[in-house]
Amino acid sequence: MNIRCVEPDIVEVIGAKVATQIGGRVRDFRLVVRGKGVVLQGYCRPYHAKQLVLQAVLDVTELPILANEIRV
Repeated sequence: MNIRCVEPDIVEVIGAKVATQIGGRVRDFRLVVRGKGVVLQGYCRPYHAKQLVLQAVLDVTELPILANEIRV
């Protein structure tokens, strides 16, 4: 994890807020910091859950999402 440009505490706060919003729809959900952005990782069953996670992250941070690597 590259946290040179983003504070690790911010990633924890974002992760906690997103986890609350998605309510367990994604297994092994992780936010990986790369440079000044984040990458979403994890596994979900319906594609709709992947979209909900993306929207939840957009709602709680202005950090750019570099990739959505959540597997359906």
